[in-house]
Amino acid sequence: MTLDKRKLQVLHAIIRNYVMTGEPVGSRTISKNYDLGVSSATIRNEMSDLEDLGFLVQPYTSAGRIPSDQGYRLYVNEVLPFLEQEMSEYGAMVRDINKKVNRIEELLQTTLKILSDTTNYTSIALAPQTDNTVLEKIQVVKLDRHRIMVILVADSGAIQNEIFRTEEEIDEDQLFIINNFLNSKLKGSRFSEVEGRIKAEDSLKHQNPMVDIILPMVKGSMKSVEDAELYLEGIANILNFPEYSDIEKIKSFLGFMEDKNRVLKLMDGAPRGDLEVKIGSENLDEELKDCSIITAVYSIDGNTIGKIGVIGPTRMDYLRIMAIIKSVTQELNQIIKQYLLK
Repeated sequence: MTLDKRKLQVLHAIIRNYVMTGEPVGSRTISKNYDLGVSSATIRNEMSDLEDLGFLVQPYTSAGRIPSDQGYRLYVNEVLPFLEQEMSEYGAMVRDINKKVNRIEELLQTTLKILSDTTNYTSIALAPQTDNTVLEKIQVVKLDRHRIMVILVADSGAIQNEIFRTEEEIDEDQLFIINNFLNSKLKGSRFSEVEGRIKAEDSLKHQNPMVDIILPMVKGSMKSVEDAELYLEGIANILNFPEYSDIEKIKSFLGFMEDKNRVLKLMDGAPRGDLEVKIGSENLDEELKDCSIITAVYSIDGNTIGKIGVIGPTRMDYLRIMAIIKSVTQELNQIIKQYLLK
């Protein structure tokens, strides 16, 4: 449904005011704080029309109006063209993270901490699941004299890496031999099968003095992959919002977030695009009917390898949060790609 320009202006003003104050909005407030060029009476009539159309609702105890889920949805669709302009402010938030972490898991955890602190919402990330994922490539990279990075690349494009310290220095010729050897024996295996194949293949042992040193590191990286699925940060942030002052509502939300399988199902749906916004009643889970979820995929060369996002009350500054999420995932994509190309 499309609205005329004046109704859109009134709706946008109400949403901005309500997001800022958390209080139902009356026509006098809009007339006083927003220069729409019309009288308070005209604004009141427009608000009545917007309520009839389902874009506003009137709380039982107030004469003011608040946005409905339908109103928020229209607002989100209307502000999307301004997303790129808004994003320019937020990209630097994670640009230097790769200097502080040694593994993709640490990168996700650090990124979630930044998201949670910046938005004051619960942040969440879904890492690639690997039980049925096929190992496409193993690459051992020399970082300096006594540090190497083990990189595991899945057929989906997903990456796992981990940095290890070695007592002996490894030269480039040894690395070339080790990489060819490991790939000839392990490429094409499911991630869940690699450790067993390492144990079963006697030919993997003693072929090169450094293989016995590298293999435990490969096994350690595999274990990290198996453990890395879902990451959460700032679950208790929901308590900061008056919408969640009711104890039963708090219990319901926290109970949902503690159920790993339900949260995985929430995040693991097929993405509709690189940025997805689910508002209130658009969520299938009853516990999230008063929440909005904004997620984006992170990827390598167009291959989706995970999701990251935030969950908070529907009273949300959607343009700002979408810009933050999109900026963060773009930087995340670049950082992960740099790990692979080191």
